[in-house]
Amino acid sequence: MQATLDLLKTLNPTIVSAVVAAAVSLLVGFWSPFMTGRLNLLTAQLRADTDAKLSESANSWAEYELRRNVYLEVATQVESIFADSGGLGVDAYLRTVRKLWLIAPDSVVQAANALSKSIRELEPQAGREEAYRMLFNAMRRDIRQRHLQPPVGTELGLDAFPIESARRAPFYGPMRG
Repeated sequence: MQATLDLLKTLNPTIVSAVVAAAVSLLVGFWSPFMTGRLNLLTAQLRADTDAKLSESANSWAEYELRRNVYLEVATQVESIFADSGGLGVDAYLRTVRKLWLIAPDSVVQAANALSKSIRELEPQAGREEAYRMLFNAMRRDIRQRHLQPPVGTELGLDAFPIESARRAPFYGPMRG
């Protein structure tokens, strides 16, 4: 070790600088492709994660807008079943409920079916109003969490989707107090 230090002291500083620069350059030359490849891999992974999150966000927003529009239509149509004459409001409401069957979660479908049942079975006003509130509560809960969670499957069976029409069923009519 001492001999190496003595040799370095006797060498010209320009030569020592050139040797050190060459050694550093060689070291950087060997490590540069490795580090570049590693950085490219990390950058690609971050870009893929960001793209996936943006895509999920865009899908969640589209799902939110779709449900919001149908829920607003339900809000408009449901009023007509309370002041209906001749079942036309009920038919419009039932058409809107069919849209719910396609896009809404099970809780909203079940609440809409409960309201339809209360109308069909001519329940008193208090029963219909309770079913009405339950439907709006289910829609509100769904729309509030939609931007946070992706859609999930269903547990409903075929009996959750009856074919109904106010014109086919004479018991659909205006609400009686």
